Amino acid sequence: MANTAQPAAATTLTLAFHGADIAITYVLGVTSAPPAFDAFGTLTLYDSGSDSWQGGPKRERYVLIQQQHESWQEGRYRSGLFSYERSDALPAADIAARLYKAMTGAFLPEGR
Repeated sequence: MANTAQPAAATTLTLAFHGADIAITYVLGVTSAPPAFDAFGTLTLYDSGSDSWQGGPKRERYVLIQQQHESWQEGRYRSGLFSYERSDALPAADIAARLYKAMTGAFLPEGR
């Protein structure tokens, strides 16, 4: 039987940059790869910080990947024999708040 599950939806975030709105579409994924495998603006939202080769549980990192770079990034992870899959574990508002904090170091203002 073929897998008919639809991938998790992408989230488009609009950021104001020097007075211009910039829309960037991200997908949320889960990988076992270390951050050294990230590229093209991939951002870590959560990292369990442990690696199974160190005797701990399997590393789990939630990452935001720019949608246009997702297949390249997935190939990069898999080239190191790490897992990757899309996730819908976080609602879009939570992703937006975490992305804003990752990019600015500040919390998203209320009502945004």
